[in-house]
Amino acid sequence: RLHDAGEYVICAEHPVYGVFELGCWLCGFEDFLTRLMLEPEFVHKLFGRILDYQKKVIDAYYGALGPYIHYTSSGDDFAMQTNLFMTPANFRELIKPYLAERIAYTKRYTNAQFLHHSCGNVYGIIPDLIDAGVEILNPIQPVTPEMSPRSLKDAFGDKVVLHGGIDTQHLLPDGTRQSIEEGVHEAVEVLGEGGGYIFAAAHNIQEDVPPENVVYMFQAARRFGEKRA
Repeated sequence: RLHDAGEYVICAEHPVYGVFELGCWLCGFEDFLTRLMLEPEFVHKLFGRILDYQKKVIDAYYGALGPYIHYTSSGDDFAMQTNLFMTPANFRELIKPYLAERIAYTKRYTNAQFLHHSCGNVYGIIPDLIDAGVEILNPIQPVTPEMSPRSLKDAFGDKVVLHGGIDTQHLLPDGTRQSIEEGVHEAVEVLGEGGGYIFAAAHNIQEDVPPENVVYMFQAARRFGEKRA
């Protein structure tokens, strides 16, 4: 019904988690990060089993929804606040092949654009995410110089859509109306330059954010966005 109405952008949220996070949850973070470095055979075997399960879910989920959605997503947090959980080489060897196969398998059922969610500073693997088939990158946490709007736009603005970018750790909880408007203006002007930007907070808005700051954020986004249009 929503698809046929033609008035909505329809997102199908990821129906199953990614291989890396599931490995951490099944084994424990410390244990699994150690295995990631020392036991690649175990990691490949585990990820292969998870991918088989992902494909069964994809068959059912996108087999039903595929023709009716505009974008869909996967979620797997590859980074901490300042850097990756693993080296880029580890990512390319142990994780990227499974993410790429998941995306390719999903594309059998839908022409929807593919969004990937990863918290933290993923700058070092953004080229690999794009190569794996990621078309929209979320949530763009501007917590390091590499993840700033200008850095990301200059490096990847013509290769991937950027989704998010409004800081939820400092700006939205503690900002004033003026500082929030300045942050929104920078995101819209820089990330939206030439298109390729979906405005959003950099993550879920938590209870430490005053309601009026949420209002300021969206009012500023509408005002600056209309000027760009």
